[in-house]
Amino acid sequence: MPVDVTTPSVVNAKVKFFDPVRGFGFVSLDQGRDAFLHRTVLEKAGFADLVEGQYLRCEVSEGERSLIVTRILSVASAPVSATQRLRLPTPYVAPMQRHQAPPSRKDPPKILLTRAGHFQIGTLSSIDEVRGFGFVETPIEGSCFLPPPVVLSLPQDARKAGTSLEVVTLFGERGPIVVAARPAPTPSG
Repeated sequence: MPVDVTTPSVVNAKVKFFDPVRGFGFVSLDQGRDAFLHRTVLEKAGFADLVEGQYLRCEVSEGERSLIVTRILSVASAPVSATQRLRLPTPYVAPMQRHQAPPSRKDPPKILLTRAGHFQIGTLSSIDEVRGFGFVETPIEGSCFLPPPVVLSLPQDARKAGTSLEVVTLFGERGPIVVAARPAPTPSG
């Protein structure tokens, strides 16, 4: 079924590539066409980066030259290879190991993947129901921001402080961000 581009259409898509330094990428729609994705759309949804193979639920519409993603509704993770995790230039991955001064504010944002594509257990420490965001405590990253799209992807009964969650995180300029979450399975007794 072709995409209706006269009004924004909600579609499923898969990330072909996204370059956080340059601030854009492309996604493949289920219908076979590609759509342009700009960093500002990603940031409005509360995300800092995407990796090849991640699945999106998004709105697309016709741009000047091609289809464009106008809004991201949800992001699901996909397994990530080691080469994808290290696709940023080395100075941004480990600036101190190269004995360089820390990057200035003019440099592109540091976006490092940490255990990308792998769920880890965390505890929902707080949630702001009015604003729709929260924080999750994990043993690896500590306190992680839980953006509104991820909060909305959780079942209502899992949106309580103290709930155990399985989360996937990315490390953005302001700290760790949860990009996918689901209720942790309860141990069977």
